[in-house]
Amino acid sequence: MALHDFFRQVMAIDEEEKREKLSKERWAFQLVTKAIPEKIKALPFVEPDRYIVKGSVGQGVWTDVP
Repeated sequence: MALHDFFRQVMAIDEEEKREKLSKERWAFQLVTKAIPEKIKALPFVEPDRYIVKGSVGQGVWTDVP
């Protein structure tokens, strides 16, 4: 799946999903914290010795802006 598609999925996360307790097993959590950072790290211009790429959904609750 393309990075663009991953970002569209993040934009589609509804308010009810955000109200649920954060869980590492939920697809939205995996998307933001694993799938998107991996795609960004794989881009040819992202130098691993120069950039740190991380994904976060918030601390305990979903942040308003991921």
